[in-house]
Amino acid sequence: MSSDGDRMPAAAILKLGDPRLRHVSMPVKDFNDPDFIANRKRLHATLSEFRSANGFGRAVSAPQVGVAQRFIAINMGSGPSSIVNPEVVWRSPETFTMWDDCMSFPSLLVRLRRHRSISLRFVDELGRPQEWLRMDQAASELLQHEIDHLDGILAIDRAIDRESVVLREAFQAQPAHFAQQVDYVIGGENRSLEIKIDDLTGSAIAALLREHLQNMFENSPPESVHALNIEQLRKPGITFWSVWNDADLLGCGALKELDSQHGEIKSMRTVSTHRRKGVAARLLQHILDEARKRNYKRVSLETGSMEAFGPAQRLYARFGFQLCPPFADYIEDPNSLFMTKEL
Repeated sequence: MSSDGDRMPAAAILKLGDPRLRHVSMPVKDFNDPDFIANRKRLHATLSEFRSANGFGRAVSAPQVGVAQRFIAINMGSGPSSIVNPEVVWRSPETFTMWDDCMSFPSLLVRLRRHRSISLRFVDELGRPQEWLRMDQAASELLQHEIDHLDGILAIDRAIDRESVVLREAFQAQPAHFAQQVDYVIGGENRSLEIKIDDLTGSAIAALLREHLQNMFENSPPESVHALNIEQLRKPGITFWSVWNDADLLGCGALKELDSQHGEIKSMRTVSTHRRKGVAARLLQHILDEARKRNYKRVSLETGSMEAFGPAQRLYARFGFQLCPPFADYIEDPNSLFMTKEL
C-alpha cells in the first residue's frame, strides 16, 4: 500500500488530444529509481486532488501525467495503492456495456463494452509480485480502462457507435435514460439491487410468473413452451431468485440441478418497466456464480428461436453461452435454441 502520495505536489492531467496519451508505456525496471519513486508519489497526489475537486476518480495511470511507464495509482475507497507492470492473464467471456468516464476528458462519457471479470498479475511499488484473480466487476472494468492507457488506448476509441459519446452535463440531466442503454452504471442503481432466494409466496412474483408464461405461449406453439409454472418451480432441486430495488420487484430467475455437475437456467424474466437496466445481466451473473460454488461443470438453457427471443439470445451469448444439441429431456425443435456454457 502507498499513503505518501499526498506529500507531493499534484501533476497536471493530460487532456484528450495530447499526443503523449497515445504513447505505449515502458515497464518499470528499477523500483529504487528516484524518478520512479517521485513520479509514483506524484501520481497518488494527483489522484487525491482530482477526487477532492471532482467527486469522482478511482484511478489514474502514469501516462495521464506524461510519464510513459507502466504503473497506476488506484483508490477504490480503502486507501491508495500502486499497480506496477500489470498483465491481464485471463478475461471472462462474459462482457457488459457501460458508460465510462476519464480524467483526460472529464466532460464526456463513453458507452463501451468491457469484460465482466479479469485476472491480473503485477508488482507493487516495492517490486513484490501480486496476483488478483477473477476480480469483481467494479475493479475489472476500472483496471481495463487504466491498462488501456498504458497501451495508448483511450475509452473514446472503444465507443460502440456514433451515439455512444455524450456530454456529462447531458448524462446527469437524464441519468435514467442513459442507464437504460447499458448493462452497468458506475455508482448507478444496479449497485443497489438485492437478489434473494424467493419462496414463491408473494403476489408480485406470482403475477410476474403468470406474465412470463402468457408471453411464452404468445410467442411459441404450446408443444414448444418449456417454461415452468409456480408449482413446478417449488419442486426440490430448483433454486428460485427474485431481484428487488427496495420494495420494487425487478425480475426473477432460477437454477435447476440436472445432476451433480450440470445445472439449467429457468424462468429468467425482467419486469417490463425495468428492462435494459442491467437487471437480467446482474441476475445471470449471480446464477453463474452460484453454479460455480456448487462445482457444476456446465450450465445450459433452452430459449426460443424466434425474433421475440433475440434479446435473451444475445444476453446469453454475451455471457459465453454457445449453441448446443438438446440436453436432459429436450428433443430437437425448430422453435427452440439450446445453449450451454462450460464453467
